[in-house]
Amino acid sequence: MIYNIYLVNRARDSRLTRWSEGKRNLVVQSLNTYYAQILASPDLPAGCPFQTASASFSPGSMRQDEVAVFFVNQRAESIIANHGGAATMESGGACFKSPRGMMAEVYVDQTSSMTGLMVAALVMHELLHYKLEADPSDQAIANVHDIAGAGLHQGTFSSTVLTQQARDLMAQRLMHQNIPYTNPEYGLSPPH
Repeated sequence: MIYNIYLVNRARDSRLTRWSEGKRNLVVQSLNTYYAQILASPDLPAGCPFQTASASFSPGSMRQDEVAVFFVNQRAESIIANHGGAATMESGGACFKSPRGMMAEVYVDQTSSMTGLMVAALVMHELLHYKLEADPSDQAIANVHDIAGAGLHQGTFSSTVLTQQARDLMAQRLMHQNIPYTNPEYGLSPPH
């Protein structure tokens, strides 16, 4: 069975020339590598049905254990802010549990100087929030920034490393059901 990571490209501004197809492809490849590390963790629950993961900019029907990240041009176009959350001013992305489901987004204008791997590290950072602590009523840990070691969880983006502790925590929560935000307008159908 495949674990899907849905990437929704809402950054359609032609001025964002550094958000190229090549960069998006590197994001996909890098996310697939991060999730291969997660699936190889000894902390993956027994009976986990996932043999592989697939990040993609293709639409689909999400399961409740899967994740989606929205790419928007800038904070002013935040999907999170439109649903009552805060588009953080100090980072390149945000994560929020709205009444309509869990949301994660990346602000493409903040990534213009980043490589595809660095953008993938930013996405993975937001997915750590998504799975581990963005839902205040169901947290695995209090704050992903406090995970031990130097890695992408710190949010400084000077590292693209998924530390062993971050990997193992994600493995433990891979099958955890965070109701995802879906919207057919964005190509994401609700879970069946």
